[in-house]
Amino acid sequence: MATDYALMMHNLLSFYDFKDKTLVTIGAGGGQFLSCGHPARRIVAIDQDATALDQLRVSVAKSNMGDKFEFIHGDFLTINPPARTDITIPMTYELALVQFN
Repeated sequence: MATDYALMMHNLLSFYDFKDKTLVTIGAGGGQFLSCGHPARRIVAIDQDATALDQLRVSVAKSNMGDKFEFIHGDFLTINPPARTDITIPMTYELALVQFN
């Protein structure tokens, strides 16, 4: 299934106010939610792919948002996620099924 992340982000940002929110993104290494970092208070990026997280760290540093991001390498289903979040966005179909069914 091909996904237009730019369109998805546009729709999400127009629907939901991320201002001063804590956002957890699962499968975040691709950086799809980097644009949410500007209004958000904090973004917790979780991914099993260490290389993808390293690439995200570089993108975050280039965007001068390093103080807003926390990076967690691991499987969301086995780690202890942050206790308080305002929104959690799974980036995989399988996690969406686990979380919402």
